[in-house]
Amino acid sequence: MDSVNMDAFLAGASSVVMIVAYAVYNWQVVRGRSTPNAASWLVWAVAGIVSASSYFVMTGSIPKSLAVITDATLCSSVFLLALFKKKFGKLLAIDFVVLGGSILGAGIWATWGSADTANLFMQVIGLVGFLPTCVGLIRGTLQEEKMAWFLWGLAYFFASIVVVKNFDSNWHNLVSPLLVGVAMHWFVAALVVYQSRSRPAHP
Repeated sequence: MDSVNMDAFLAGASSVVMIVAYAVYNWQVVRGRSTPNAASWLVWAVAGIVSASSYFVMTGSIPKSLAVITDATLCSSVFLLALFKKKFGKLLAIDFVVLGGSILGAGIWATWGSADTANLFMQVIGLVGFLPTCVGLIRGTLQEEKMAWFLWGLAYFFASIVVVKNFDSNWHNLVSPLLVGVAMHWFVAALVVYQSRSRPAHP
């Protein structure tokens, strides 16, 4: 398999896994097995749209950008589904701080205009968006299962291979798939596992 076909295969695999992850998560939300954090998912939905657009401009490559574009498109479905079904978890004070800071930051960025700057700034917002979910899991105000989070990380792992294999010395291209995509989703999956094992067993 030549390099171009390998990139296309990995990009396709990344998108398929991403779609499966969202299908699993939406099913969990409907069944009440996951309680999404409203602040996290709103931040991710808004930041994802800007991030996907700017990331495509930065890379100029559909295979490199496909996972980010797919993620941004489907991310809104979780927010809208949880909003419609009233499945959001309890909001904490930190949720409003993160949400307000993200909106303020996005407004400040609007005066800059560079795709690189926009994407990097949105990655920071995306990272901050994980904070309410992690705090909610630690405090027990949210309920999550590990499968979808593991699959999201796996999807970005495939996308990361494409980016690393075609690395063009622009380190900004690595932030989205590796840090926000792989590391943070697998961190949440690990946190879910840790929390489930640390809960006291019921008699």
